[in-house]
Amino acid sequence: MKLQKLLSHSLTAEPLKAIYELSNHIINYFFLVIIKFLTLHNGARIFDSLLDGVNIGGGLHLINLKEIDTELKDEKFYKDVSGIPIGHLLEECDLMIDKDKLKDKDPNYLYLLEDGLEYKPLDLNFEIFLDRYVLCHGQPFWE
Repeated sequence: MKLQKLLSHSLTAEPLKAIYELSNHIINYFFLVIIKFLTLHNGARIFDSLLDGVNIGGGLHLINLKEIDTELKDEKFYKDVSGIPIGHLLEECDLMIDKDKLKDKDPNYLYLLEDGLEYKPLDLNFEIFLDRYVLCHGQPFWE
């Protein structure tokens, strides 16, 4: 199984294992893409607006596996949300994986959680989202 191979070669196996368990052991190709990306790159910062080396807004911060594990432990914030945070986008906006869609093997599993309240489905998977985000130079193409 591909996931077991990733787990055995990953330095961040514990958070990866936790994410795997959260998806009720239903992993499909699309979710494996995210796991592989985060395992290989340990998160990413894309199109940050920097001033003297400090992010002053905008951009996409894909969090690493350890940060995902930490965020999921914040039960207060995510207790009513059926999702796994994988990044922060713009201000006060989280990029999330919809666990219910993942269980149903729906390839359009990404959504935005704005201000911790508003659920906005993107009808995209991670590959398509990242591709469009880069092609649009970090502009909010989903609006």
